[in-house]
Amino acid sequence: MSNIPCLIPYPHYLSQRGDNFFYFSKRNIEIDYPQYSEFIQMELIRLPEPDKTSSLCKIQVTFDDTLVSDEAYKLIITANNIKFVIKEKPGLFYALQTLKQLIRFNHNKLTWLTIEDFPAYEWRGLHLDVSRHFFTIDEIFSLLDRMAELKMNRFHWHLSDDQGWRVESKVYPKLTDISSSRLEEDGSYYSGYYTQKEINQVVAYASQKMIMVIPEIDLPGHTQAILAAYPELSCLNEEYEVWKEWGVSEKILCATNPKVYNFLENLLNEIIPLFPTPYFHIGGDECPTSQWEICPLCQKKVAQDKLSSFRELQSQITLHLNSILKKHNKRMIGWDEIADASAPQDAILMCWRGDAKQAVAKAKKEKRQYILTPNHPYYLDWKQSNNPDELGAFGVSTLSDIYKYNYANLDSSLMLGMQGNIWTERIETFTKLEYMAFPRIVALAENCWTSPKNKDYNRFLIYLKRYLSYYDDLYINYCTSNIDDNNKFIKQELITRDNIISDLPELTDVSSVFNPGAIKIDDVFYLLMRVQNRARETFLVKAVSKDGKEFILAQEPVVLLGLDKIKSEIFHIYDPRLTYLNNKIYVMTAIDTSTGCYLGLFTTDELETLTFVGIVSQADVRNGVIFPEKINNKFVRLERPNKSTLANGTKTGSAIYLSSSEDLITWTNLKFVMAGNPHYWDELIGSGPVPIKTRYGWLHIYHGVATHFASANIYQAGFTFLDLKDPSQVLFRSKYNFLEPRESYECLGQVPNVVFPTGLIALQYDSDGFVNDDSDLLLYYGCADTSIGLVETNLRFFIEKMLVEKE
Repeated sequence: MSNIPCLIPYPHYLSQRGDNFFYFSKRNIEIDYPQYSEFIQMELIRLPEPDKTSSLCKIQVTFDDTLVSDEAYKLIITANNIKFVIKEKPGLFYALQTLKQLIRFNHNKLTWLTIEDFPAYEWRGLHLDVSRHFFTIDEIFSLLDRMAELKMNRFHWHLSDDQGWRVESKVYPKLTDISSSRLEEDGSYYSGYYTQKEINQVVAYASQKMIMVIPEIDLPGHTQAILAAYPELSCLNEEYEVWKEWGVSEKILCATNPKVYNFLENLLNEIIPLFPTPYFHIGGDECPTSQWEICPLCQKKVAQDKLSSFRELQSQITLHLNSILKKHNKRMIGWDEIADASAPQDAILMCWRGDAKQAVAKAKKEKRQYILTPNHPYYLDWKQSNNPDELGAFGVSTLSDIYKYNYANLDSSLMLGMQGNIWTERIETFTKLEYMAFPRIVALAENCWTSPKNKDYNRFLIYLKRYLSYYDDLYINYCTSNIDDNNKFIKQELITRDNIISDLPELTDVSSVFNPGAIKIDDVFYLLMRVQNRARETFLVKAVSKDGKEFILAQEPVVLLGLDKIKSEIFHIYDPRLTYLNNKIYVMTAIDTSTGCYLGLFTTDELETLTFVGIVSQADVRNGVIFPEKINNKFVRLERPNKSTLANGTKTGSAIYLSSSEDLITWTNLKFVMAGNPHYWDELIGSGPVPIKTRYGWLHIYHGVATHFASANIYQAGFTFLDLKDPSQVLFRSKYNFLEPRESYECLGQVPNVVFPTGLIALQYDSDGFVNDDSDLLLYYGCADTSIGLVETNLRFFIEKMLVEKE
C-alpha cells in the first residue's frame, strides 16, 4: 500500500500513470514562476528529506481562467516535473497541500499522476469558543495550521459569552479590566483576552493559510460578562459578575435602553475594523426573554408597537446591529434563532439546533443562505465513543457519525457549506482540545471538500491511519476511539426454513419461519417461532441455545393444551411474545379464528407444552406484549389493534395502546401510546418484543410500514423509551429507522426491507433490576418469511440515539 496516493480530503479526480515514480527533495527544486517561488518554498520547508537519491525537480505554475473557482487546481506529476494549473493563489495553496501529503505519506516517492480538484463547498469552517476557556495565539496558530492542511478556510472565533469577554477594548476599557476575568469556585480568577495587536497577528497568519477569520460577538444574549462591567446596560441595573456557571444566563442586554444601542454602535465601530472579512457573526442564539418580560421599558415597547411577543424585541436589536454592519460593508451571520423573528433578508443562518432540518427548511422557504452546523454530528465537544470514561459532554458524535452524516437532503443552492463547532465548557487545555478535535475534523474536512460521490469510509479509514502518523510526529493528542471498529451492529442469520428437519409430515414442507419470541432463563436462551407449511398450517416451534447465537431446533411443534372448545374455529396461532412472570413463562400469541383475530394467553414451564389460559382481547387485536413486571400493582401490556386496510389489502393497525389487568385475562383502561410516524411510515404493524427496563424508561421496539415508496411496502423499526411508572407516556421516540442500513440484512435473496424485530434480551442487569447502560442486547427478528436473524448491539446505542435526537 506504500504507493497508494493517500489523500485527505479526497480529490475530485485522480488518475495514476502506472508505476513510474521519482524521489522528491525540497532542496533540489527549480521553480519557473518567481512571483510564487518564496511562497512555494515556505510551504515545502517542513517536508522530510528522502533517504534515496533525488534528481532536480522542475516546478511549473500556469494559469487557466476556465477553472471552476479560485480554489480549484490541477496537479500534474511526470518525470521530475510538477505542474500546477491554477486560477488564483488559493488554488496553488491547496495544490501544495495535496503535494505535501503525496510526499509525506509516500516517503518522498512521487508517482506520475494527474489530479483535478476543487471544493464541494465554499464554506469549510471550524468554530472555537475562547470565552469559556482561553487559548493562546500560538495554540490558535497550531489549530490554523491543521485546518489549512485539510483545506478548511473559515475560522469562526467565538470571542464573547456570559463567562468571559476576550477582546481588548480601548473605547470600553472595563470590558478588558472586568469582563475578561471570572471568579472561580476555588477563589482563583480565570482571566484572558487578546490584545488588538494579537488579533491582527492571528488574522494575518490565517490569511497566509487562505483562512478567513470570522469574529463572533454574541448579542443580545450570552452577555452577562458585558453587564459585569456595564450593569447600566441591563433591564434591572443590578450588580453582576462574570458568570462562573455553564449554560445560558438570563442576564442580557436591555432591548429598549438607548444606552445599549449607543454602546453597540461604539463597540462594533472599534471591533469590526480588526477583522478584514466580509462577514461578522452577531450570535443571537439562546436569548432568554425573562428579564425583558419584567422590564417596564420593554413591556411598554411591546405594548406600544403591538408586538406579538417579547421575542420580537430581539429582532429590533438584530436590525440595529445590521445597520451598523452595513456601514462597514459587512454581512451579518447569526445562529438560526435570529430568523425566529424579523431578521435581515441577507443575513446568513448557521443552522445548528437538533439535526438542523427545521432551520434549513425555514432558510430555504425564506430564501436565506445558510451554513450547516447541526449539533449532531458537528459539535466536537460531544463524546467520541460510548466508552463510559470518554471525555466530552451531552451525546455521542463518533468519527463515523461525522463522515457518514447524510447532508444530501439538506443541500441546496443556498447552502454555503458546513462547519464544526468546538465549545469549551469542559475543554480546559489545548491538549484536551486536540483530543476532542482530532481526528473528527479530518472527517469533517472531507465532507466539506470532497463530493459525496467520491466519499468512501473504508478508504478514509485506511488513509486516516496513515495520516495520524503525521500527528504522532507533531505530538498531537488525538482520540483513537472508533478508528478501527465503527460498526454498531453485528448481524447474523440464525435459522432458515431449510433448517426445519422433522419426520412429521406437517414440518417437511416449510414455507415460512417468522417472528420469534425470545426469553432467557437460568443462562439458557429460548426462541419460540412461527413455522408455516405450504398447506398454510401454522405451528409454534422451540429453539434452545447456551449462548443466544447457536440454536438447536426442536423436531416437533410445541403442544398446545386446553384449546378444545375453540379449536374448530382456529385458523392460525402465531407471533408469540414471551414474558417471565411469577416464576412462570407466559406466552401471548395472535389467534386467528373465523370470527376475527384475538390475543391468546398461555403458560408454560419448559416451552414443550403451552397451556391455554384464555382470550385476553376483543376481536381484531393482532399483536401484544406483557411487561415483565407489575406496574402500580397491575399487569400491563402493549397491544396493536387492527384498524385499517392498506392499499394492497393487508390489514394493519395505526396505533399502539396500553391496557392493564389484575388477573392477566380481563384487560381494561385502554390508553393511547402512539400512532404511526407520518414522516417515515404510514402504519404501525407491531409492538415488537417485550420491553426491557432501563433507568431511562422502558425500552420498547416497534415496527411500521410505509406504502408510498415506489408502491412497495418498506418495513422499518423504531424505538421509544416509555415512562417507568406510566408506560402510556412516551419519553422519547426515535426519528429514524435504527436498523439502517436495511440493505445489509440479507434474507436468502428475499426483500431485505422486511425486518420484524420481535425478541429482545438484555444480558446484564444491575442490583436494582435495571439493564446496565453498557449491557449487550440480542435482538431477534423475522425476515421476509424465510429466516430468523440476530442483531447484536448494546443499550448504550439506544441511549446515544436518544441523546442525539432528543431536543
